[in-house]
Amino acid sequence: PLLAKYCPGLDAVPICRRPDRKRVRFAVPKAFVPLPPAPLPIGCVVLLRRSRDSKAGLESVDPAGALRGLLNGAFAPGREVTGAAFDALSKIIGSAQAYCLTYSRLDDAVELIAKACR
Repeated sequence: PLLAKYCPGLDAVPICRRPDRKRVRFAVPKAFVPLPPAPLPIGCVVLLRRSRDSKAGLESVDPAGALRGLLNGAFAPGREVTGAAFDALSKIIGSAQAYCLTYSRLDDAVELIAKACR
């Protein structure tokens, strides 16, 4: 319901259970299908902080904070990140802008991200 406007057909996407037991759906926007044969560069990393009744805001995050945020939200079998995975995250953080998005209303959040991550 929250993302229905942005991801038509979301109800058809399988539901997964995260390690924290929350149920989520991982939808791929139509703009990304079909995927190119080579990986696309990552220009922005956005850490999410949803807060009831908060005005939407986007703050720059330093590389260490961005890496910390990604690792806190990551899942790995055995609860360990491999050296290769850590290297990949470090490379992304080294080449991407990183932000923390605080928001209450999804429309406000989408507008801020669209402006910041072009």
